Amino acid sequence: MKKVLVLTLVGFLCILMLAAGCTNTSGTTPAAATSPATTAATTAAATPSALPAATTVTGPTWSGTWDSTFDGDSSHHVTILVQTNETVTGTYAYHEGRISGTVQGTHLIGKWFEYEGVESDRDSGPIDWVLSSDAKSFEGTWAYGEDGPDAMIDSPGKWTGTRTS
Repeated sequence: MKKVLVLTLVGFLCILMLAAGCTNTSGTTPAAATSPATTAATTAAATPSALPAATTVTGPTWSGTWDSTFDGDSSHHVTILVQTNETVTGTYAYHEGRISGTVQGTHLIGKWFEYEGVESDRDSGPIDWVLSSDAKSFEGTWAYGEDGPDAMIDSPGKWTGTRTS
């Protein structure tokens, strides 16, 4: 008899809650009653650290992992690039190589460095890479810093890459 009374009472309370619209146990307004803009604003204000950092990168990006070669050499080097706004930094698996540059249209204009970041004209130099229209590859040139300011015109090397991820 007590079970029947308890079940009847619980059922009655459930009906009252449904009739009153009190089915949300979190104490907040049900999602259907809130506009998407209000929900997004409330979520962003409540958890700003959970949101990804905003960037202005639109369209193709240099960020990713690339299989790259220099001067058509048969050696392939994993190159990892990260683009934040117009700045690109990265590393490549040859003499502890690093890349630093700025995106200008489809070009990445910058510099390569090797040997633990020691910057000498023999272990660093300019790059000018061009991203393909499908962003799956790049072709470009490089030079040694010691070859002077006209090295990219007079005697550039070739540097190519294919996106692997």
